[in-house]
Amino acid sequence: SSAIESGALGASLSGSGPSVFAISVAERAEAVRDAMISAFRDRAGLDSFGIVSRVNRKGAAIVGD
Repeated sequence: SSAIESGALGASLSGSGPSVFAISVAERAEAVRDAMISAFRDRAGLDSFGIVSRVNRKGAAIVGD
């Protein structure tokens, strides 16, 4: 909920964990990351880190043989 409240368009758990991710417009990306890190620390007492990156618009590709 912290990600959504800070401007994410959506957020989810990757598989069964431990990764979580959120998607947002570029202008909100750092605020969303910071809100998620704060939520892990303040609500669960967990250290975490966040990475802001762009979405790969090319999609999957076969590389080599």
